[in-house]
Amino acid sequence: MALTESVLVQGHRGARARRPENTLAAFDYALEVGVDVLELDLAITSDGVLVVSHDPHVGEAGSAIRALTFDEVKQFNCALPSLADVFQMVTESPLPAAGRVRFNIETKSFRDTALNDYPVPPSEFARMWLDSVAAHGMLERSILQSFDWRTLIAAKAIEPRVAIAVLTEDPKEDLVATAIALRPEWMSPRWDMPNVTRAAVDRLHERGVRIAPWTPNEASAWTHLVSIGVDSIITDDPAALLAHLGRPKAARL
Repeated sequence: MALTESVLVQGHRGARARRPENTLAAFDYALEVGVDVLELDLAITSDGVLVVSHDPHVGEAGSAIRALTFDEVKQFNCALPSLADVFQMVTESPLPAAGRVRFNIETKSFRDTALNDYPVPPSEFARMWLDSVAAHGMLERSILQSFDWRTLIAAKAIEPRVAIAVLTEDPKEDLVATAIALRPEWMSPRWDMPNVTRAAVDRLHERGVRIAPWTPNEASAWTHLVSIGVDSIITDDPAALLAHLGRPKAARL
């Protein structure tokens, strides 16, 4: 494929095809290969630490992260970093990509009648996210994404400058109508849904909304998504995608 610089490459949970997901090792590898964006997930511990984890549970018995302190979480899985750890690693990294990399951070927030709002009410999750990114000077480099759109709405209400990404996996959803309702900077649908089309991408672009599908890992899928004009691709193998886009390692590091 010809050189394609305009499509932002996002390392899904760092680079889960190459390193243990959501670990500093995965994020460091992603920086080494030259990703544009680090994609990661957040849970919350009982002592209020934002911990990077896709699963709200740890350990063989499935202990809820929300019921554990951060120290207890580390006893179950010492590789799970806090969001602050990720920001510190990137800030201190000598790799060229570290100085420009962005962060696409998902709140693993759930609406559940048995658990109420888990792990915390969406407005509290949004506030904790904003406090952390602001404290590390990363607000302008960060995107807040979620399937629980309440956290996105809450974050915008608190800080209008925050960039939000609407995650969706509904193949019948009108992506443009959702964008009109929520006014996000990004729409992030599952890549292979029938509503992810050139027409939808064009209409989103007309409204200033960019699109970042998740999580294609095959060359044929990447080629298709580039052909319909997406702005970013979230993938488990960012090094392979960068090579597919014609961005050689020498140009990235």
